Amino acid sequence: MHVQHMAPPKNWLKGYPLPTLLRLALLILHTTGNPVDTVLSYAHYNLHNSTFAAYLPVLTSRANVTRVLTASPLNMGLLTPSPPPWHPAPAALRDTVNQVMESDIVKSWPGGLPNLALGFSLRGGALDPMVPNVIGLSSPKEVHEAVAVWREVTSQGDSQAQKRKDAEVAVRNQFASAGWADASWTGRG
Repeated sequence: MHVQHMAPPKNWLKGYPLPTLLRLALLILHTTGNPVDTVLSYAHYNLHNSTFAAYLPVLTSRANVTRVLTASPLNMGLLTPSPPPWHPAPAALRDTVNQVMESDIVKSWPGGLPNLALGFSLRGGALDPMVPNVIGLSSPKEVHEAVAVWREVTSQGDSQAQKRKDAEVAVRNQFASAGWADASWTGRG
């Protein structure tokens, strides 16, 4: 693993919906002549919502953003067995997540939906593998589990990698069938 040391960002945008992040980055570039140093997007690159992949090339080429990061591969806890009560997802999306959790593919996968979701985000799939992924972990056990998933997705052979990808596609298809693939929200559900 290559660790790159970077200076702290001079200016950055975070926490807005992706269209707003892009508009602000473009506005700052065209108003000041200087690009935004860093953009951080939450909950837009995971098994439920992968819209970040479409915005990444536009943020870097058109808005000239120096660094882009994605965060929350577990979609702010939504893709865990116990989503936080403050999570802004609508009730119907929460119900869909519960149905996905109970599906045969997820129940048979070691570590369940959190493991699949974390692996999907860490592997990067449609993203440049150098895009950092910020993960919030709350216990040493979660740190160990995250490192184990990272090791798995960065070193697995072709057959295991294909099994993981097939399971991820099956989960994404469940969200799509329910009408929730790549859905976002603007506030509390």
